[in-house]
Amino acid sequence: MHRKFEDLRTAHPNHDGTRTRGGKLSAQVAEAFAKDNHKMRALAEMLRQDGQLDLVLDHDEHAETPEIDATSADEFAAAIEGKVFQRITRVYERDPKLRRRKIEQSRKERNSIACEVCGFDFEVTYPGVGDGYVHVHHVVPLHTSGPVENTLDDLILLCANCHQMIHRPKQWLTPDELRAILRV
Repeated sequence: MHRKFEDLRTAHPNHDGTRTRGGKLSAQVAEAFAKDNHKMRALAEMLRQDGQLDLVLDHDEHAETPEIDATSADEFAAAIEGKVFQRITRVYERDPKLRRRKIEQSRKERNSIACEVCGFDFEVTYPGVGDGYVHVHHVVPLHTSGPVENTLDDLILLCANCHQMIHRPKQWLTPDELRAILRV
């Protein structure tokens, strides 16, 4: 609601500042309000009391009705976001040295740290920004294995997309299962 009020406030013809991106309909409503604020206030009060838009629309045959294109409904899609929540979650300990060694091993053996499922390489696609970026995934999830001694063979390098797809189903996919899906 606050966002829509700001759109209307900044679209008003008397507003001196910068307009928000409220869309054409907000500008039309603000203009109609500026032309006849008594009528608009009466309509708003009727809406407030009754809650029915159809009952307050004045279908004057001579009045110009603004055309609403199909995309204008998307302009109303807005939500208040950013509220802070605190979550308590379980985190399984990982050894950053093992991660670093897995990346070093891949550079040495494959001359890259590309995803071992799809081949996507952040370093190649995003030079500078993507340098050294890759997800290191435990082939056997730590939540199922419990505390265990892992080796480099227990880890796999994944791009963010493949990592997300492995974790997406209720029953997580193995890297081989994800490779099989990609071949389809």
